[in-house]
Amino acid sequence: MAHPKNYRGADSIMDNRLRKALKIGLVSFSFGITLLSPAVADEAKSADDVSAPTTDELKNSTNRGLHIQPLKPKTTAKSKTEIQPKSESKVKAKTENKVTKSQKKAEVPKKTVVKSPPPEKTAVKTITANKISPPKKTVVASTRPALFVSSGNIVAASLNKAGRVPRYQDGEKLKVTVRAYEDCNLMIFNYDGKVLTQLFPNEYQADSFIKAGARVEIGGDESKFDFCASNESSDSSSEKIFVYAYPAKEKAKPISIAMNKAGASPFRSTEMSLEEYRKLVNGSQTFFSRGVKVVPKKQVVEAAYEEVKSSAPPNKLELSLTVDGN
Repeated sequence: MAHPKNYRGADSIMDNRLRKALKIGLVSFSFGITLLSPAVADEAKSADDVSAPTTDELKNSTNRGLHIQPLKPKTTAKSKTEIQPKSESKVKAKTENKVTKSQKKAEVPKKTVVKSPPPEKTAVKTITANKISPPKKTVVASTRPALFVSSGNIVAASLNKAGRVPRYQDGEKLKVTVRAYEDCNLMIFNYDGKVLTQLFPNEYQADSFIKAGARVEIGGDESKFDFCASNESSDSSSEKIFVYAYPAKEKAKPISIAMNKAGASPFRSTEMSLEEYRKLVNGSQTFFSRGVKVVPKKQVVEAAYEEVKSSAPPNKLELSLTVDGN
């Protein structure tokens, strides 16, 4: 505060010094730039020519306290442009390959398959042969009357029409013939499904005894009466002729049935169910046992008959017939 003027003079001295120093610094800085600019330019120009330091240069630098690092090669824009054509060549090669493949595909002609027209079918005449089926077994009706023979060769019976089950029309004449191979007594019945009629013995033939070799006819030329088939219904009727023989020594009749006179006929009859009829046939006494050997007299079976051996008991025979309705 005592010397304000001297204080101001010192400040001005300092300002002058600073200005000089700044000037000197600026001059040296600009000088340095001028020195560096040609070096930088030279370096930029010769950057491609700069090579790595030799071993001798490295040794000299270490002796002087300097460490010189080898320079790495810089990739310049020129090298990049040199590499670029390679990729372009690859692309070109790929495109050329693609083009050549496509050209090859285009060059290869497609196989054209020409379908030939189907061959014309020749008209062949087909002859369909009729299938030959095996001949059916036809049962030929016998043209001869059946002669039913009892299992014990005691009696044999037949009807006057051909076949084992002959057919008769209503009112047609019917004949029953019974032959005896042993002396015996006979009983002959006719069952039409509802009525049992005793045919033998009858009013004209009262004696039941028959000698061996003799025969009995119900109806026919030798009979004193005609025996006609009868069926008043519209349906066919299955009928039976039951022949029963018993020994001549038997005085009592084995079959005793209460019967009434059948109208103006020489026969006697009674109503009977099918069950009762079967009981009569099956339950009637059996004679002439199969255990007894019966040697009949010489039997002459006419050629006009078909012999049928019965499996019924020796003294029983059952014949079947059909009577058609009106």
